[in-house]
Amino acid sequence: MAPTAIADLVNHGHNADSRERLDVLKTIDPDFVIEEHPIDEYEPIRAIVVGGGISGIIASILLPAKVPNLDLVVYERNSDIATFAPSTTWTEAYATGPEIFAYWKRIADQYEVRKYIRTSHTVTSAEWSEEKAKWIVKIHSDEGEFVDEANFLITATGHFSDPKLPDYPGIKDFKGHLRHTSNWDPNFDPRDKCIAVIGNGASGLQVLPQLQKVASRIDHYARNKTWVAAPIGGEDLADFVADNIEDARTSPENYLRFRKALEAKLFSRFGGIFKDGPQNAAAEESIRKLMKARLSGNNELAEEIIPDFSVGCRRLTPGPGYLEALTADNVKYIRDHIAEFTETGIRTVDGMTFSPSTSPTY
Repeated sequence: MAPTAIADLVNHGHNADSRERLDVLKTIDPDFVIEEHPIDEYEPIRAIVVGGGISGIIASILLPAKVPNLDLVVYERNSDIATFAPSTTWTEAYATGPEIFAYWKRIADQYEVRKYIRTSHTVTSAEWSEEKAKWIVKIHSDEGEFVDEANFLITATGHFSDPKLPDYPGIKDFKGHLRHTSNWDPNFDPRDKCIAVIGNGASGLQVLPQLQKVASRIDHYARNKTWVAAPIGGEDLADFVADNIEDARTSPENYLRFRKALEAKLFSRFGGIFKDGPQNAAAEESIRKLMKARLSGNNELAEEIIPDFSVGCRRLTPGPGYLEALTADNVKYIRDHIAEFTETGIRTVDGMTFSPSTSPTY
């Protein structure tokens, strides 16, 4: 219906209901106009994706394939893309960061998504403009600041893209090497160093066994107890992968069975998260026995580490090699809370001072 048709209907209306509805149209400011264009002509759409990780790459693959007449850009603050996904090319059960990074660079090249991605571009703000009915996005790049606009804004920044050190008193005065595990310094050499590892969450459990092998001393600060479970895929995960990966690499069908077998083992334990349920009680007994065995009968250490709350009340943390590392002669397990940092070390609330020579690590 052309715009003039509205006026014609108002002037020569058919019935009272029609005239009432058209009277409403006349109150719209600005004037309501029915556009004249072919029904199969798609309106141009611009979309901005913030982040070039797994979600950003997938958006770059799927959105252009699904949305007609799309103008897409992905702003990634780092100098390259990075994330992870299923693959038959992994060389070990737990792939390393460089191997994961190389895989996703291949995926980006395979689907030709780099043409959408602008690396070294940091989105600093995004505001919705009612007047323009668009997102107004400010971006910082090596060339300076600029503003972009889009009909749609997709945030794909991930949960751990902004590592933040805890705000301990004096931490800025510490003269040693200070680092967050999410912002690791690849040039740092931990060999023969005295290192403080603060925290017994997933990152602490992963980094401690590797550092313990090469450091001269590890001071491990852990405020809370935690259940340390076997690997998510089971104790025999590495052997299972070694026995099945070659068949998986040669056949998509075998690879699908391989993945489903791993997932079946994982999700069969879902009932263990329900407090006081039979699977939860069985899981607690099993993990308690496992932890004591890995602590080599060190009852004092077991008392400090094994929780008195049910499995699942806190995020379950698999930690291959973690408990064994705690029993090593060069590791000190410290439950006292940290009071402050000094220029050369850490002071706990009970007045004890520990002096890592180079690197508290989070």
